[in-house]
Amino acid sequence: MNSRSIESCPASVPVTQTDSESLDKLHVYRIVIGFLFASLVWKFRMFPILFAVYRAVPLQDDFFPALMRSVEFLAVLYFVPLVLIASVLFVSHRGWILFQAIMTCLAMFGLCIHQQSYNDVTFVTCWWTSAWCVWYALRMREPAPQLYFKAGRL
Repeated sequence: MNSRSIESCPASVPVTQTDSESLDKLHVYRIVIGFLFASLVWKFRMFPILFAVYRAVPLQDDFFPALMRSVEFLAVLYFVPLVLIASVLFVSHRGWILFQAIMTCLAMFGLCIHQQSYNDVTFVTCWWTSAWCVWYALRMREPAPQLYFKAGRL
């Protein structure tokens, strides 16, 4: 087995194709974010309609800061995770996986507190899933049996 795996490499070294345990961990991560991606794509059909409505009849609630009322910022919060998640299907650097997980979690949190999307349970579920992804990405160096035991209980 190649000793340069996701567990022993710095963030800038790609996962090697010869270490099956590392690849299993990467596959688990990609499966989870694949479903996260699918749930976001599922919402895509609603966004053009919502953007048109939000532009035509803007909600004015001073409770939300201006940024959290912006339709443009809502679009950024929605599309950035889609691009980042898609990138992890092609990139296997630990640093990029962790960056993607953190940025997706932050964007999902933003969707949870944005005025036009705070009451959507899909985004709440995606936020919890992305929080798990951050946890998993931070612990990809742990031995697989120990990691899977912990991950399953979350």
